[in-house]
Amino acid sequence: MNLTLDLNTVLTSLTLAGILWVLRTVSQQEKAQAVAHEKADTHDREIIELRSRVVTAEASVAEVSLRVARLEGSSGVAH
Repeated sequence: MNLTLDLNTVLTSLTLAGILWVLRTVSQQEKAQAVAHEKADTHDREIIELRSRVVTAEASVAEVSLRVARLEGSSGVAH
């Protein structure tokens, strides 16, 4: 009976260890996926920020071009 009890205890322990291993593996995979999503979101935000800066820079260039055109027009300089 003691041998049977010990065998059942060992099998139960192995089963529980297997379940814990599976749960840890799933948890690690979920964490890795969350980190990957966070990195992708950060990347997307950085791209949006860079595009916004480009638009702002283009608007500034257009404004300067208009000022130059006005100055050239008011001074009578023809190119």
